[in-house]
Amino acid sequence: MILIGGGAIRISGISHGVGFHPDERHMVSVVLQLKWEDLNPKSFAYGSLPYYLVFGAKELVAALVDVIGLAETSRHIRSYDGIFVVGRTVCSLVGLLGVVGVFVFCRAVGWPREISLFAALLLAFNVFHIQLSRFFTSDVILTTICTFALLALVRHLQSGGRGQLLLLGLLIGLACATKIAGVILLVLAVPLITMQGWLRNHRITPSIIAAVVLIAISFISFVATNPFAVLDMTTFLAHTGEQLRMVSGDSRPPYAIQYEGTAAYLYPLRQMAEYTIGPVVSLLFLVGAYLSLRTLRANTWIIAIVPIAWCAIFFLATGGSSVKFPRYLLPIYPTVMYVAAVGIFELSRILKKRGKDACGVAARLR
Repeated sequence: MILIGGGAIRISGISHGVGFHPDERHMVSVVLQLKWEDLNPKSFAYGSLPYYLVFGAKELVAALVDVIGLAETSRHIRSYDGIFVVGRTVCSLVGLLGVVGVFVFCRAVGWPREISLFAALLLAFNVFHIQLSRFFTSDVILTTICTFALLALVRHLQSGGRGQLLLLGLLIGLACATKIAGVILLVLAVPLITMQGWLRNHRITPSIIAAVVLIAISFISFVATNPFAVLDMTTFLAHTGEQLRMVSGDSRPPYAIQYEGTAAYLYPLRQMAEYTIGPVVSLLFLVGAYLSLRTLRANTWIIAIVPIAWCAIFFLATGGSSVKFPRYLLPIYPTVMYVAAVGIFELSRILKKRGKDACGVAARLR
C-alpha cells in the first residue's frame, strides 16, 4: 500500500509544468544531443550517469514503440518534450526504489517490521522527496544510490564479507558518477571499515587493504559510468571547478544571489524544519538520534551509528555551502526518516514501560 500510494502520487500528472525547472531543461538538452556514436555529454555540472540512464530508457521505449508501428509516438519520445516525461518517469521510479531501500536498511540494522514500514511511509509521503521525484534532476537518483550504499556498508560491517565491500565500491562509484557529492560516502565508509576491522581482529593491515580496495573499486565504477571525466578531462575539470567555486562563494551566478547573507548551517536547518521535513518529523529525528546514541552497545555501536554519522557528515559538508538549495541535502532524507521512525518507536517503548511501572506501583499501594 505504501508503494502503491507513493508511486501514484509521483507518477500522476507527470508531464505537468514541463520546462519550469531550469536544471531539468539543461539535463534534457544534454540527453537530446547524445548519440550512440558520441556519448560525450560535454557538460559535467552533474555526473553522466543520469544522462545515460534517461538516454537508454528513451531509446529502449522508442524502439519498443517502433516495433508495434507507432512511429509518431516514437518520434515524440525522442523529442525535447518527450525526454522530459521519460526523465521524470525514471526519477519517479528511482525515488520509489529509494522507499524500498529505507525499508530494507531498517531491517538490515535489526529493527522490527513495523518500524521499517513506518520509516518507508515517512519517505514515501515526504512532500520534498515527492516533488524532486517528479523532476528529471540528479538529486533523487543520488539519494537512492546513497541509501543502498549505506545498506551495503552496514552489511559489510556486520559480516566483513568481500561481496558487500565490492558492492559498496560499485555504489559509491555510481553515486560519484551522478553527482560529485557522492564522494562523501568514502569519507564515512573508509574510517568505519578501518575501525571495525581493528575491533574485530586487532589487526590494522587487513582493514587498510579493505579501504584501499574500496577506493579502487569506487574509482573503477566511477570511470565506467562517467568515462568522459577521463576522456574529456579538460572539460570535466573546468566544469567541476566551476561548481566548486560556486558552492564556496568564489563565484556568484545570478541564481545564487538569493542566498546572500543567509547563515551557514542555520538556514538549511530552518528550511528543513519548517518546510521540507516539517517540525514533527524533525523533532522525532532529534529524539531518535538521542535515544539511539544513548542505548549504544559495545558490539554494535558502529552499525548503529552509520545513519546518524551519515546525516552529520553530509550536512557538515553541504550545509555550509554558499549556495543553499534545499535539494542539495536530499541524500540524508532517507536516514532522517529512519532515525525519526526509531525515535517514535523508542519513545513509545519508554512510555509503555513507564505506564506499566506506574500501574505496578499503584497495585502495590492498593
